[in-house]
Amino acid sequence: MRNHRLPDARAALLLAALAAFTGCASAQGEDKVSLSDPPAPPADRPAAAAPAPAPPPAAPTALDVLRLTGVTQPPRVSAVAARGAGILKSIAVDEGDYVEAGATIARLDETHVALQQRHARAQLKAAEVQLAAATREQDRMSKLAGMKATPQANVDRAETSAEAAAAQVELAKVGLAMARQAERDAEVKAPFAGVVLQRMKSPGEWVATTPPAPLVQLAQVQPMELRVDVPEPFLARVAKGQTLQVTLTALGRTETATITRVLPEVKAATRTFTLVAELPNAARDIPVGTFAEVELRPAPTPAAEVER
Repeated sequence: MRNHRLPDARAALLLAALAAFTGCASAQGEDKVSLSDPPAPPADRPAAAAPAPAPPPAAPTALDVLRLTGVTQPPRVSAVAARGAGILKSIAVDEGDYVEAGATIARLDETHVALQQRHARAQLKAAEVQLAAATREQDRMSKLAGMKATPQANVDRAETSAEAAAAQVELAKVGLAMARQAERDAEVKAPFAGVVLQRMKSPGEWVATTPPAPLVQLAQVQPMELRVDVPEPFLARVAKGQTLQVTLTALGRTETATITRVLPEVKAATRTFTLVAELPNAARDIPVGTFAEVELRPAPTPAAEVER
């Protein structure tokens, strides 16, 4: 009986030891898990504040500056032509030349003009001679009629002849005036002060009047015009009299221009309108078509629009 109970006791002890070892291992595993968890924050530490919302964008003010671009243009351009037809005898200007108002640009050949004047003077003299003869005949017929020595029909014919002769004198005077005007028209003058942009004719060429044949293209450059396209939303904030700061990059200088008019049209393709400003050019050194950088300070936005 003792030999059979001893192995059973040993088996029971072995199972108890194994159970104890398993429980210890489980406890160590629980300790490792608790160490890996992040520590709880202290109870007295305040929570982080939420970020403040961004402020809304400020409404546009009178101090806003629009940076735009523009192009210089002459306020006046003219294709100068001769009043009369003829051979171009000489042309006194070339492209790029500056001419004063009334200065001679070109001259037509005046040979035929001189002949026209001689012809007109001769016609006038002949008409005056005929008038003198008709007047004497009228006086003679009037005296004879007073003496009952000639019929009234002769008196009437004399009066008619005298009137016709007087009309011929007036016609001859008109012809002479036209010949003298043709002499003046042979000289082509500048209608205003400006720069010659293009020369279309050379000496020896025929100059026609139907259709007119321009000799030169003349452009006024003092003052110069500046044309600037502005976005449509600023239409109510741009007006005549406002000033612009104009930087002429090619010339390396800045000028002040004054708005002279705002064109009443919004371009459909770009949704912009055009303003025209007067740009001083006393030295006449700003070329036509010069690129310009423009700074514009629009007027304040209307109060009703800001509130809305």
